[in-house]
Amino acid sequence: MGSEDLYKAGFVGHGVEGVPGAVLLRSGGGGQGLLPAKYVHQRLAMLMILACSSAVPGRKQTDFDPSTTGGRTDISEWEVNVSPLGRFVGYTGDVAFLRFNEEGYRKVVPGGADYIPRFRQ
Repeated sequence: MGSEDLYKAGFVGHGVEGVPGAVLLRSGGGGQGLLPAKYVHQRLAMLMILACSSAVPGRKQTDFDPSTTGGRTDISEWEVNVSPLGRFVGYTGDVAFLRFNEEGYRKVVPGGADYIPRFRQ
């Protein structure tokens, strides 16, 4: 995700139980996870994290600049990687075949959320 040429990104896999927004990069006994954070140099047009609980807020909402959130109080930390005109797609619960497109689980929101200045990376 560190490439300056990246326009869109996606991940399909597993979330990490008990760690909001985290995804599992390698499964098995020595699995490695990736925590939600800002990873890109230039914000993306689209970021899709298709994993259980990938859109669950894990950080205090007061860490985000309210002028960038549109008044929302359910910001996932993955959203800081998405441009204001872009889209973030994730899930707020378990992803199952029958729930893959249900509104209550799938979350599609505009990008542009950012940390308040003291929390920016």
